[in-house]
Amino acid sequence: MNVASVPSITHDRVELKFKVSAAHASVFARGLTAHVAEHRFEGKGANRLPRARHYVTTVYFDTPSLDLYRAVRGSEENLKVRAREYYDVHPELLELATHANQVVRYSPVLWVEVKGKHQGRTYKRRIGIPKTDVSAFFERGEVSEAMHALQVDQRGKKADDVIAELLDLRARYAEALRPSCIVNYRRTAFQNPAGTVRITLDQRLACFAPTDELLMQPKPLLREYLGRARYEEPAFILEVKLTGDLPGWLEQLMQSAHAEQFAFSKFVTASESVYDSQQTGLPPTK
Repeated sequence: MNVASVPSITHDRVELKFKVSAAHASVFARGLTAHVAEHRFEGKGANRLPRARHYVTTVYFDTPSLDLYRAVRGSEENLKVRAREYYDVHPELLELATHANQVVRYSPVLWVEVKGKHQGRTYKRRIGIPKTDVSAFFERGEVSEAMHALQVDQRGKKADDVIAELLDLRARYAEALRPSCIVNYRRTAFQNPAGTVRITLDQRLACFAPTDELLMQPKPLLREYLGRARYEEPAFILEVKLTGDLPGWLEQLMQSAHAEQFAFSKFVTASESVYDSQQTGLPPTK
């Protein structure tokens, strides 16, 4: 496959999405390990305990009028604002634990990402914000001492520039940004040493409506705490990000796994699972 023929290219990177059935996913993952290693975060604060199951909870932000959702549905020029929490569950501790928190490793920092498309290009800004400061920042523009200190630690002299950029983002909208919908899934990632091929398999993807107290407590955003799922995806979601052509070995593995390429947006799927067509004024994409 030549990347020049793929419409999802941004800069020199291809992003492709596929559905893989649960019956084929485990065989596909085992086949990947012959070519790329399983990838996990190794930086500051990394969880180094073995055999952990890695999960992601993503909180998407929007205005009460769903301006960001409408923009994604209506134009290639759009913006997504999301806050991600990564946590690990250790199944070997389940029999000894009396509470879910005892088998979980997580950080009280949410990784806020602003991802947009402009003139055919994708851009992304990613910063960490203490969880209990996120809502006050987006709703009222409050910058806590802890939030500022975290940016100084991460960005040094550019800390104030990063905060100013996010404050400018808030000012684009007449209504305040607030948690709009949530997605939770278990993720397994693979990556080659050069970082030119990255493959993720997401399973048990489910969408939830936010609660008023969602970000007000430091406890982890575990699936068990998110309430009733509004939507659950039975298939595994396979995402391939690469610079260059799709490797032949990967194309063969995907063919063997009967991977079905499709257009999929976690933000759109979650928004439509929480807000029906009467509220959005738009027909669902599913």
